Amino acid sequence: MIARHRISPEALAALPSGGNPGNVIGTLRDVAHSDNRLLFRFLATSEQGVSPTAVELLVEADRVEPDVVGHLLAQPWTGAWLTGCARHLREKTPMSAEVHADLAHLGALAAVAATRAGLDADVETSVRGGLVAFPDLGAAAVNAPEFSPARITVRGEAVTVTTVDDKLTLPRDLDEETGRWYPLRRLRADCDGRRLTVVLDDLDPFRSCHGHAVSGRIRPAEFARWQAMFQEAWQLLVRHVPWRADEVAAGVSSIVSLTRYADGPMLSATSRDAFGGLGVTHPDDAVALASALVHELQHSKLYSLLRIVPLYETAGSELYFSPWRRDPRPLKGLFQGAFAFLGVADVLGQLRSKPGVGDAVIQEFADVGEQLADAMDTLDGCGLLTAVGAELVARMRSALGRLVDPPLPADVVRRAREALRANRDRWRRVNPEVPPWLR
Repeated sequence: MIARHRISPEALAALPSGGNPGNVIGTLRDVAHSDNRLLFRFLATSEQGVSPTAVELLVEADRVEPDVVGHLLAQPWTGAWLTGCARHLREKTPMSAEVHADLAHLGALAAVAATRAGLDADVETSVRGGLVAFPDLGAAAVNAPEFSPARITVRGEAVTVTTVDDKLTLPRDLDEETGRWYPLRRLRADCDGRRLTVVLDDLDPFRSCHGHAVSGRIRPAEFARWQAMFQEAWQLLVRHVPWRADEVAAGVSSIVSLTRYADGPMLSATSRDAFGGLGVTHPDDAVALASALVHELQHSKLYSLLRIVPLYETAGSELYFSPWRRDPRPLKGLFQGAFAFLGVADVLGQLRSKPGVGDAVIQEFADVGEQLADAMDTLDGCGLLTAVGAELVARMRSALGRLVDPPLPADVVRRAREALRANRDRWRRVNPEVPPWLR
């Protein structure tokens, strides 16, 4: 359903500190869902490369089982796919085999909707990497060239995939892995009666929307390590930062494993077009995973908020020092960084009093706190914030102030300030072309 969305002043005020008052996460998720609905409408009315049969099937499924189609359109990687297709059509991208395959993914989405709504279907999609993807279900392995057509037929409970050289009938139990059917797998955690289930997606062809290489199919032993880490991270959130656990449970639905190169740092990322999804390399430990879940959800929250509430003027070309980046950042990038790392500071600030927490966590909390204070000073002084943006930064500063009570040891704070100063000096050397007035 496409709707006009609003966020209450009370929910806005509580947003930096976490939690889910008034189901604000649901509101922000619905904002992204409405965007996806609008993008689907744009695709449905396009005359270039979009299958009318797939459109009609999705419309009929939406009439019969609106929750089914709503769930599919709200999936993170569906949002990334819709945005990419809309860009192709708006910019009149030449219809290469890859662009045609992107648009043909609509057929796979329609087929999944048909299976869940009890409708028959006969639609066409495309092969990618030897797979025919079924959004939110899994993927079938087929013998067919890249981007070649694949027909999906749904008759009752029977689903068949046909290519030029191959034909495959999917198993009735789509949660069971066979030699040629790979189901989506889910990470599950339970702590003190609170449960969290998140897809660990290694199949969707549009999950690679973060600017980083994604991992292929995760082997069972590696999946088991993810599962153990996920359980431990959820336990940390539930027992030490329960308000952030509330947010994660309401807002995070899918994780993509990013490729981590030898000796490379742990990375995490979010796409503005994929609310509730995040990419992350295999975490160093449970604290890192818990922090990544909160950090990337903060990005998703702010992306959706900016769709309905302006926080700063967009006309400026000013560039700024961001404590987390080596390159000069526009105001929107600095705001995103500060908002996301405030969530990290919240996690680390609560964990620093946990018995057995090492000095590294305490020092990291101090480092992030100094970086945040610096970034908020820059935001306050930029002169481009709207009234709502200025209020949000003030709330962020108050939330940070509460985290540093009780105060940190003086030597820990000193090291954090020295690190920030060294970071700023290094940034100035690396970016000598940035004029002083843009710093």
